[in-house]
Amino acid sequence: MDADQLQKLQASGAILVDARKAAEYVDGSIKGAISVPYDPEVSAKDIHFDSSVDKYDLSKIADKDKIYVVFCNASTCWKS
Repeated sequence: MDADQLQKLQASGAILVDARKAAEYVDGSIKGAISVPYDPEVSAKDIHFDSSVDKYDLSKIADKDKIYVVFCNASTCWKS
């Protein structure tokens, strides 16, 4: 997605979600983005991971009627 596409989505009501660590978000993010840090120390991509111990706060992105754009700081970031 390029910057123009992102701006159009955001203007139409999409929620931008910064998946980086909270300290990275504080250092700077896309204007209007919310912080929902994905910490690989307490969350995992492993299919056997017990989601009951996951610390990823899904309550901030629970509205299934919204469009979310999740990003981090790399073009191939698995956090997003």
